[in-house]
Amino acid sequence: MYHTKLIIAKNQQKKLTRKLTGARSLNYFIESSPGMYLLHIFSESPQLPVELNKYTILSCETDDDCKWRYKWAENFTGHELTGDIYVTVAGKPLPAPSYRHVIMIDPRDAFGDGHHPTTRLCDLLLQEHIAQFADASNLSMLDAGTGSGLLSIIAYILGLRNIELFDIDENSVFMAERNLQLNGISGINPTAGDIYTRVLKSNYSIITANLLTAIIEDNFERLKCALADDGVLIVSGISTKWTYLLKRLIKRNKMVIVKHKKLEGWNGFLLKKRSD
Repeated sequence: MYHTKLIIAKNQQKKLTRKLTGARSLNYFIESSPGMYLLHIFSESPQLPVELNKYTILSCETDDDCKWRYKWAENFTGHELTGDIYVTVAGKPLPAPSYRHVIMIDPRDAFGDGHHPTTRLCDLLLQEHIAQFADASNLSMLDAGTGSGLLSIIAYILGLRNIELFDIDENSVFMAERNLQLNGISGINPTAGDIYTRVLKSNYSIITANLLTAIIEDNFERLKCALADDGVLIVSGISTKWTYLLKRLIKRNKMVIVKHKKLEGWNGFLLKKRSD
């Protein structure tokens, strides 16, 4: 595994996000450091995509893939997702408080344990919405960019059965399938797919999209069109510095904000189509 750091300009974040989204052979994230922005690339080869050739490489190191992938998991003992739900690892002792639901996950990847504010925002909005229904089994849900499958697992334990989930990363699909199995969930099959090219069905009761702002912006209209007339779109992954952008996008696409939550510098929105 190669870990390459490149120096980028602040205004290049959205452009790079769009370019790298479909690159299946690498993972990446952007770090804000004092005086600069760093693009971290994790790949199987030191050869980077040609669109990155113009950026200055700060460093390139090799990591033990297994060590890098599983180091975080060694210290994961579980955490409270909400007052009703606790996320833990099979075989680990449960905490003293009793929880209505305990979700088991395989923590071998540092993403998708539900601890990140964007996942917690989606979870809170999802739980609050489903709680309005006496019987949630008639609802349908699309979990776009599922990651570990955590939101789909939450939807299932709250009563939904018609759930479609996908992710562009094949390892995420594998882990989502593993986590569904750990929680005794069958009949729901995560698949690999790119939100930019995937053919979306229509009339979903709920769509969750915990994605980068640029990806949500590019696909907002498609997600809206996939909703039932009375369906809701839950989006997160949006830094508070992009709040104005999302609100403008929501207005332009004739949707309304039903709920807006903020947590640790991140936004979560629950949206509906405008009735007029």
